[in-house]
Amino acid sequence: MPYQDLPSSDAARMRMGTKAKIKNNSIIIGDRVLTPALGTRLDIIVSKFGNDMEARGFAFNAEVTAKNEKDAAFDKNVMFMVDFIEVFNRGVKRGKYLAADRVLYLIPESDTNELVITTEENATLWGDRIKLGEIARMALPGRVAMSNPTIDEVNTTTLEYANKLIAHSNIMQDYIDAQLLVKGDCTEMDIVLEKVAGQLHTNYSELDAPTRRRYMRQYGVPFSSKISLTFNFLITNSITHTTVDGTVLLEETGLERVAIHGMAQMVSIVADEATFLITHPDFHNQEIVEDLTTGVTTFDINVALVPLI
Repeated sequence: MPYQDLPSSDAARMRMGTKAKIKNNSIIIGDRVLTPALGTRLDIIVSKFGNDMEARGFAFNAEVTAKNEKDAAFDKNVMFMVDFIEVFNRGVKRGKYLAADRVLYLIPESDTNELVITTEENATLWGDRIKLGEIARMALPGRVAMSNPTIDEVNTTTLEYANKLIAHSNIMQDYIDAQLLVKGDCTEMDIVLEKVAGQLHTNYSELDAPTRRRYMRQYGVPFSSKISLTFNFLITNSITHTTVDGTVLLEETGLERVAIHGMAQMVSIVADEATFLITHPDFHNQEIVEDLTTGVTTFDINVALVPLI
């Protein structure tokens, strides 16, 4: 026997909240199942939750971009610093530079090893060591300036990395703040959705179970059972018929899978009905509603996505 469930993921919360809001507002005020107070509370939290989720998405994209820029600046900075020390060591072999000057970079005089930098802390540390070490070295008589790379080139990449590091840190904080807003919304959202399900259940309590669930599903209330269902997806391009590695989202639960070679499998205890959203950035989204009352436990679902252009 299927039992009433409540969403546990942000996507599932948003789905139920949105469906409940749309359904409730589509009914004449005097005929609405939800009380006016709950309907108003639902409208407010669904709007805020949706806005905060969208803001979190933008913040996440900005954080990913900033991280990629920071990582690229890190790699470039490390390359210039490693090359600088390597060139210095080669110059020592040729008699152009003095081995004793290694200590100015806080490197043992006899250390001819390649510089190894793997962390952000070490990159910042070595940027300062090389900059200050070269200033000290060039202040001594008879010293020859480094070239290929020059100290100016190294310092430029060090500054670029420092700027990207700060920028990413600030944007990361924005993303964390956006996450906290959504997390805070979840408390109110869960309370409201539980009240929605409770009022619906009370209103339809005299109906038989299948009919009651059918009415409640119109408000997005999910139902589960003790029976595991398996969903096998094959996603293809509707024009070329080649496979597409799209993403499958089970809207009732928020469960998500990414297809590999166009194939994805999902196991769930969702009951009565399952709504799947299949997405890919190069294709139009497609929503599929699967009837789960047929008695079978394995569903083979073929999806042909339509290209955007």
